[in-house]
Amino acid sequence: MKRTEILCKQLIESVEKNDFENVKRLTEELKENVNTVIPYKNKAERDALTQAAHHGNVNIAKHIVNNYGNVNVFYNNEKWNAMTEAISHRNKQMIELFLDHATLTTKQKALDYAREE
Repeated sequence: MKRTEILCKQLIESVEKNDFENVKRLTEELKENVNTVIPYKNKAERDALTQAAHHGNVNIAKHIVNNYGNVNVFYNNEKWNAMTEAISHRNKQMIELFLDHATLTTKQKALDYAREE
């Protein structure tokens, strides 16, 4: 496993544990690579923002979005991302955060996902 993938795994774990200090340290170290999608636990693909949405960690999601995080990163054949995860958990605050940073394409994909669900 490459160093970036190891750091991304540590970041996702830190998000899951709500370890804000470690999230800050890792996002600064990873910079643009904070958006790297990696296999994690039982998920074939996962990134830190999606993990934050899954666990409802709004403060961590805000930090990542404001520090290199990109809400427009999709995975699983361009079907899922952090916003679709927030939609599936009906987390209005998280959805609003992501909408503020999303492109029109991402907003459309998220709307399509919401309609399907």
